[in-house]
Amino acid sequence: MIIAGFAGIGKTVFARKTDKRIIDLESSAYKWLLLDSDCKCSTESQKGLSTRTLNPEWPGNYIDDIEKYNLFDDVDYILVAPTEDIMYYLELRNFYIVIPSLDSKQEMLQRYRDRGNSKEFVNKMDLKYEKITDYLMTQCARKFVLQPGQYLSDITSMLDANLPQYFDNDLCAVCGRDLDLGYQVPAFDWYESPIDGFDHADDIKFCPFCGTEKKL
Repeated sequence: MIIAGFAGIGKTVFARKTDKRIIDLESSAYKWLLLDSDCKCSTESQKGLSTRTLNPEWPGNYIDDIEKYNLFDDVDYILVAPTEDIMYYLELRNFYIVIPSLDSKQEMLQRYRDRGNSKEFVNKMDLKYEKITDYLMTQCARKFVLQPGQYLSDITSMLDANLPQYFDNDLCAVCGRDLDLGYQVPAFDWYESPIDGFDHADDIKFCPFCGTEKKL
């Protein structure tokens, strides 16, 4: 399963602490040439620096590894960065997008500071947060929107569920708001669950986030 995860949702921590078999493809190692080998800067502190040099092999080198690991039967998740060039490649593949809600912006900016991102990176995300989230919401993929305080690890049980049952366009009226009005979308969409004693016309849908049910 390929997961395109927004910066700061906890991809790396999840990969380190879970018992799942995960490939965490940190895009910086592919997109940018390494700084001086004597540099003690961490990967996070280098993000956003204008002094970095673009790797001429990007994004082909990154896509090659996504393709390679996607063929492995023993890999549960491949975590990738949702950059525009990578999203273009993923269009024809089965993948999922995990992004924070619009009202999580300040929390996300603080996460970047806490993990040691450069001031340039934090400022960039401050300016582009809404633009990036809006762009990702337009992509043709199943989406999970994290609420304030949530991380990727908080929704893995939903990722492990029968995801093809999920619907993208029927939002929960209880825990979500209308995206067209500019509000946040719910953490999860409705999914269909057959209930004993009901025929197909009387199927019920449940919101797997808040448990609300509704008749079709």
